[in-house]
Amino acid sequence: MALGINETIDSEIKKSKHMAYREGVRVQFAKSTVDISACILPAIAEASDKASYLPYRQEDQPELFTKWAVGMRFHPFVNKELNIISPTTFDPSAFDPIDELIKVAKSDPEFCMIAGYDEAGKKLINAYKNPNVRLSSKWSGYVVNSSILYNKDIDPNKATILQIPATAFRRSGPQAPNSSMQWGLLAELNKRDRKNNDYYWGDITDPNASIPCKLALTPNPAGGISIYNMVPDPDPEQPDGIRISKATLESRYNLDEIFYEATESEIVDRIIFFFSDVPKLLKRAFSNRIPNLDKLMARAKSIKVEMPIAQQEEEELEDSFSFPAVKPKAKQVEQDSEASRAFSPSEEDFGAPVKNEELDIDEMDIEAKVVSIPTRKIKGDEPVKKTNIRSLMD
Repeated sequence: MALGINETIDSEIKKSKHMAYREGVRVQFAKSTVDISACILPAIAEASDKASYLPYRQEDQPELFTKWAVGMRFHPFVNKELNIISPTTFDPSAFDPIDELIKVAKSDPEFCMIAGYDEAGKKLINAYKNPNVRLSSKWSGYVVNSSILYNKDIDPNKATILQIPATAFRRSGPQAPNSSMQWGLLAELNKRDRKNNDYYWGDITDPNASIPCKLALTPNPAGGISIYNMVPDPDPEQPDGIRISKATLESRYNLDEIFYEATESEIVDRIIFFFSDVPKLLKRAFSNRIPNLDKLMARAKSIKVEMPIAQQEEEELEDSFSFPAVKPKAKQVEQDSEASRAFSPSEEDFGAPVKNEELDIDEMDIEAKVVSIPTRKIKGDEPVKKTNIRSLMD
């Protein structure tokens, strides 16, 4: 669950698994005590030419940007085990089974604790510490191809997906052109030069003169707890920008292909498996939508599956992620030592809570840190195999 900025979990170690990024995608998350400096790489112009790139703004509509960033939404630590991407990431109007389960649980005094609420409908303080809290609202953010700078553990010549909290990228609510309440990267990029009315920062993604940006916790202009912000932060030793190599451009990911898109049926299968101990809640949430729900719950309840546990290595990497495959037998899972990471939250891993009203996300926890644990390898172009309750019976 989400941690406050100065809070840690000392009593238990969790191993989180992910259903969002495809295997092998290098990802860097925001940290509360370590600023991240990165050059944002431009959008790919032609898929067949990975070195090709587009300007950061559309030529015919300069007020709009090209696709050098995409948004994402997911539910962190479902059942305190799995981070599941929300279908609304791909289709804002899509049905989100976890949203539905949270809504039903919140409104029922018998199950409200599962969703992190008390009987009066108020969100519990430090809900993540309560072992009965097993659901969390959606986390929202944006991802970009980037070259991470000044980090000895990350190669700046290889593209890394930088995950940016939503309000560090785009301030929620309407923004007047001359508003003094500017916040987020897009607000900075929309600033005008007073002399010639051009955009002040120009094209920060230009590989011939890329301008580094800094992602860091920043004092909240409205007061209270600090929140994330991302702003251009030129290197004083290279005031004209940093040149990005062709090899770095060629290492960029296609942002339309980095996510593993979990289908509704797959998410429902996971939910039934995780929450088969509260059949009444499942029936209230899904009885009118899922045929043979009783049969699926009976099967899930009869299966005792131990989720794969990733080996903990002395040298832990945060840049290799995959989605999990449930195994029907409790055997130790062999994993590549270059792609395993135990999740033991520390205070540097989490940021401050921010509510983004623009994205219509209920009680969004911006500080939620997500760590992915690889659980299997996929060779070559082998298609993704989806897991369901029936496959667990095999």
